[in-house]
Amino acid sequence: KMGGGVSKDWSFKDMPDLTGRIILITGANQGLGKGVVESFIEHSNCEKIIMACRSEERAKAAIDDIVAKTKVFPGAAATKDRLELVILDLGDLEQIPKAAEDLKKRFDRIDICINNAGLGGFGVEGSTKQDFEICMGTNHYGHFLFNALIFPLILASKAKTGKPARLVAVASVAHEHSKGIDFEDINWDKRKRDAMACYCDSKLANVHYMYGLGKRLKERGLDGEVTVTSLQPGFAGSGLYRDFNIVARAIITQFMATDPKNLALNEVRAATDESFVTGSYTNPKRSKFWGPPVLAEPTDVAKDEQRCDRLWQITEEKVGQKFFKN
Repeated sequence: KMGGGVSKDWSFKDMPDLTGRIILITGANQGLGKGVVESFIEHSNCEKIIMACRSEERAKAAIDDIVAKTKVFPGAAATKDRLELVILDLGDLEQIPKAAEDLKKRFDRIDICINNAGLGGFGVEGSTKQDFEICMGTNHYGHFLFNALIFPLILASKAKTGKPARLVAVASVAHEHSKGIDFEDINWDKRKRDAMACYCDSKLANVHYMYGLGKRLKERGLDGEVTVTSLQPGFAGSGLYRDFNIVARAIITQFMATDPKNLALNEVRAATDESFVTGSYTNPKRSKFWGPPVLAEPTDVAKDEQRCDRLWQITEEKVGQKFFKN
């Protein structure tokens, strides 16, 4: 509350001017990611939106759809000229460096990077290409390696824009249901795999990552160069549920889900609100599922520094890459 009045809900009108900004969004061809792309097209004058997607075919179809449907922000370039595509498979550690190289050839910087892609929940089985449990492998390891490899582009942002770059680790309220990652069996080799627990653990890893990266930026005097935020986006008719069985999916999306475009506001705020600092975390105002984004707190487990450090160490080992050279 401000001055006795009720503080107003954050809306797209509160976005800062994004003229000239280059924004990258993983998993941008469906569900929430696509809604975020559409929101930046309609509500900002950003220069480029890089859609990092696994399937070229699905991404091109999404681009056609976005071009056909979205209104253009006054004064902005034509939508097709603002959208760029990079092929990125977060479930394959050998493909990720190719995506990073492609980006380095085509762009001199990334101003906002949103780790939006995610999969998980009931019915999601299997392993990544390198035999990691699929939720942790895709949602956490893949993004970690991708961010590490493109980090020079993210660090190049402030010199161009005068403002810190922004990295957004999209988490979920599901992180609250994790009792803590079992670091002795992170790959579920010893335990019977529980699909929902795997998803919750991977979303906890996303929050651990925000804190872990924030700490390491500060240690290197880089905390003024990049701000790292996280959020629970809310409940959308999102691509995340594509692997649920058909009955569960119908129930979830029918009764509980909001149009992804409405929920996109939550990711947009985490990506653009200039009052946010590293560690800022939001969720939707109503029951953490619906409504405009408000600042909130992740669980104590999520903030546990020892757990964040342990995950960082394990992740660098698993992906075979140090995030920072020094």
